Amino acid sequence: MAKVIWIGTSSGDGSWSTTSNWSGGAVPTTSDDVYFTAEYVGSVKAGLDQSAIGLNSVTFDPGYTGNVGSTTAGYLQVTCSSFTYAGSGSYAYFDLGSGTIAPVINNTGSNRRGAYGVYLKGTGLTNVEVNGGLVQIGYPGDTCSASTLNITAGTVLINESGSITTVNNYGGSVTSYTDVTTLNQYRGSYTMERAAALTTAHVESGNINLDSSGTITTLNLNGGMLTSLAGNDRTITTLNWKAGSSLSYFPANTTITNFSSPTEPILIQSTQL
Repeated sequence: MAKVIWIGTSSGDGSWSTTSNWSGGAVPTTSDDVYFTAEYVGSVKAGLDQSAIGLNSVTFDPGYTGNVGSTTAGYLQVTCSSFTYAGSGSYAYFDLGSGTIAPVINNTGSNRRGAYGVYLKGTGLTNVEVNGGLVQIGYPGDTCSASTLNITAGTVLINESGSITTVNNYGGSVTSYTDVTTLNQYRGSYTMERAAALTTAHVESGNINLDSSGTITTLNLNGGMLTSLAGNDRTITTLNWKAGSSLSYFPANTTITNFSSPTEPILIQSTQL
């Protein structure tokens, strides 16, 4: 096991496979700890398939401003036990393969309108932790699945090719184009678009924005606000609510099948009578 640092420069070839791009003059090998630091910010744009090497960890420190992969070159494919990203390059594409791993994204960069700083792919992800930045889970056509998304800050898009079982939102902004089984929201916002559905939601605070044609099977609105937007027809099968919660909706396109009877004041806003 060795600590290996990327020393690639902006004028270099940007290849992971080039020995001169690494401290010690050798490319990382099995069980190494790989670091990308603020001192050497050359982008990684070639030699991207490193999936056959079982690394111990891959870490992108704050201050690393290089890009990683691209839509044309593809993803950086790595197999590792630990993955942490806090860089601020315009974009970074990562394929973490099928191994069991819990990636941590602390920050990203993106200076492109409507783009994300990190694009994540992999089929063995357990917990994805996002503490800042702009993250897309499952670029169109590229599968990414994880059991849990924990978000404290930042913005996450779960694309239609992404799959998350449970979302725990502690203060970030999440938009989902696909079905999620459980949402636990304590702060922040969660937006459902396209045909996204949600089996069970527990909302303590923040906003739930319903802009999809999917169904929320059980919504426990203990605080915060649900806004059901105009457009697609949609259904909330069971709504349980408590004092401090709010509901804003279009009755013409929003069906609420079962209401619980709140015992304390709540706020209901209907845009149509």
